[in-house]
Amino acid sequence: MLKGMKTITYGYKGFELTLNELYKSVRKRSGRAKILASTLVELGTDDKGNPVMAKIVIVRNRSTRKWLALLSTDVN
Repeated sequence: MLKGMKTITYGYKGFELTLNELYKSVRKRSGRAKILASTLVELGTDDKGNPVMAKIVIVRNRSTRKWLALLSTDVN
């Protein structure tokens, strides 16, 4: 589970965005969907200079207005 911090950014479509900015910029599913959005982001680079990709899934919390973000490095 991810926490929205101002110091941690994720690469998305050429921009470095915080978690809250990422939530605002992705297209969310309408209605009362449990999974609001999922997107691929870049976390940084490894030792060889290759980008490290991860998937962030944004889900609805038990409350109707709040959301949670989950990160997975298995993007296949």
